Amino acid sequence: MAKQINETKSKGLAFYYDEELFNDAWGNEVDPTSLVLLESGVVVNDPEIESQIANGGNYYTIPFYKDLEGDEQPYDGETNITTDYTDSGKQSGVVLGQMKSFGNKVFVRDFTTADPMANIIARIGKYWAKIDQKTVINVLKGIFGITGNTEWSKHTTNIATKTTTVAETNKIGLTTLRDTAVKALGENADVLSFAIMHSDVANTLSNLQVLKFFTYQSGGMSYDVRVARSGNMLVLVSDQVPVESSSTATGEKEYTTYLCGAGAILTAPAPVEKPSDFVYDAKLAGGTEELITRRRKTYHPNGFTFTYHEKKVTGEGASATTTYEVKPLPTTITKEDYALPQNWTLELRADNINLARLITNG
Repeated sequence: MAKQINETKSKGLAFYYDEELFNDAWGNEVDPTSLVLLESGVVVNDPEIESQIANGGNYYTIPFYKDLEGDEQPYDGETNITTDYTDSGKQSGVVLGQMKSFGNKVFVRDFTTADPMANIIARIGKYWAKIDQKTVINVLKGIFGITGNTEWSKHTTNIATKTTTVAETNKIGLTTLRDTAVKALGENADVLSFAIMHSDVANTLSNLQVLKFFTYQSGGMSYDVRVARSGNMLVLVSDQVPVESSSTATGEKEYTTYLCGAGAILTAPAPVEKPSDFVYDAKLAGGTEELITRRRKTYHPNGFTFTYHEKKVTGEGASATTTYEVKPLPTTITKEDYALPQNWTLELRADNINLARLITNG
């Protein structure tokens, strides 16, 4: 039996809104390979997570075996063998629920040839891809805010000034990326194959002539793209990385650069019964169109557990204090919850985490 097409049609569209076809196309367009950070290989789809959330729910757990440790014993014909037993651990993550609506008034088309709804449909995938990139940055902000673990602290290198002035040594230099990687992972430093940095930091490296931007050809002209190489590291330029004002040097900025290995962030889609709706209201403002999109998705830093903490403020005014209490997971969380360090716990050994952070003044 042929599928019956949903014949909800916009007055300004040249085609019927077919919900099933649109959802398929939208799903392809917001695939995590659509922006430079997300297409680098840092973010990968995880089939285990996807299988756990395929039937609903917004929390999942991934068990793992810990490494074998302990000293060997002499094989001398006299010593009794002492057995160490394998240990296990687990890491858990959470699904984000998000929605967005864009619309326009059909009145506009009485005076122009513009078609705002067609433009919305063409751009909605790019919109969600940008949200994805902001979400990944929030995850990185959250886990690098974790304190109290000596080994994890080695994954952060901060050369930003602690005085009132900025020197060249406070900016990224010829060997800074490599030094940061070695400090974090030692002999395994080469797994940190991507650096995500602000354009100002990339410009400093470029001026040192150690950054080579890739180019593409079009119409006989060559154009630089926001992807470059420095040594054995691929450099991705994104101004969405954290930029803060210096706490000591007036007018100066502190830039965060992230060093990542392939698969450091895991992602998976969760089911949504109605990913999209097209709504036409003939009465509102003489006629309005709305495209509503909904989705559920997770981004999880490999090696960590997400535990929801609720903010609690006691007292008033200057005497007010803020604490965070562990609470049951709400129906859904936001990408801003991902950015809170208190919501993350390190589960794997730090030297198994393929991430590092560099803070500079440029």
